[in-house]
Amino acid sequence: MATILPPQAPASSSIDSPRSSDTGLGFDRLMSLLSAWLVGGLFLDGWAHTHGRVDQSFFTPWHAVFYSGFAAVALALLVTIVRECLARREWRAAIPSGYGATLAGVVIFAAGGVGDLIWHTLFGIERSIEALLSPTHLMLITGIILIASGPLRAAWRRPADRLSWERGLPGLLAMLCILAALTFITQYLYPFDSGWYSRGVALDIASALTFTAILMGGLLVLIGRWRLPFGWITLLLGGIAFAMSALTDIRQSVWLALLVGPIADALYALLRPTRARAGRLRLFAFAVPATLFAGFFFALNIYGLLDWSIHLWTGVIFLTGAMGALLSFLLVPPAVDLTTEAGR
Repeated sequence: MATILPPQAPASSSIDSPRSSDTGLGFDRLMSLLSAWLVGGLFLDGWAHTHGRVDQSFFTPWHAVFYSGFAAVALALLVTIVRECLARREWRAAIPSGYGATLAGVVIFAAGGVGDLIWHTLFGIERSIEALLSPTHLMLITGIILIASGPLRAAWRRPADRLSWERGLPGLLAMLCILAALTFITQYLYPFDSGWYSRGVALDIASALTFTAILMGGLLVLIGRWRLPFGWITLLLGGIAFAMSALTDIRQSVWLALLVGPIADALYALLRPTRARAGRLRLFAFAVPATLFAGFFFALNIYGLLDWSIHLWTGVIFLTGAMGALLSFLLVPPAVDLTTEAGR
């Protein structure tokens, strides 16, 4: 009989102490909002770059919003740790449960910020795609992702297998911040902007597959851990589209997300994909990106912008669906017949 070992309980981070305190939903809500401030500052600074509002100075209003968001989230975490230490806890145990990597993210971001000041002083302000590949900016993005993922890791450690909007919103906002940051740093491959067709067919296809990998990677992480409330996919898709529309001035991507999001949420409610229902999980993982890009090509056709042949656009729809389905195998690998293996 084919057997799959049951999923293991979430493991503790090596940075977090097993005795770390669970500071509860209030702290998670605060950290998720402050992380949204930080990521919002990132997009505001990106908007300034794409709209020619920057000069050769490091000290700009856009950097002020960005780095003040970091200061707020770092201060909230450090004050909580100090308070727990004063309650006679050993310092590692004073780190809130799930926030050890967030503390590491604060250190990495701070180092990246100082390095960014030095880098700009020595080499000037980056232009276009240079700003996304600058080593110090990659350090900042790494720090942001580690910081913003704190509420998600905290929720992961709690025993609940179902998230309501009340209890699950901090974790969902954390995932939105993660996906938005990843989409920001790969914005040169963001498919839903005015760059479609101008990059060439090969890069357009690569952009569709890159976005699918980012989106479905995040969705499958959540599905593998919890039963999620209706509307969560619309939140993630809409949030990413809204943030990216600020950079590109393309509002159609928001409408596309608000159209496809409820369809994907309905598919999730209908299929109820879980680790134990691998077939439904793979169908869902195929259907979401395929539906998203089918809607995208339909919209392009409505506006008279779809000049690809039917061979190309139908093939891209299938490829994005296949990408999502393949990622589901990382969450739930094929079953292994342990009885056959034992008999060899």
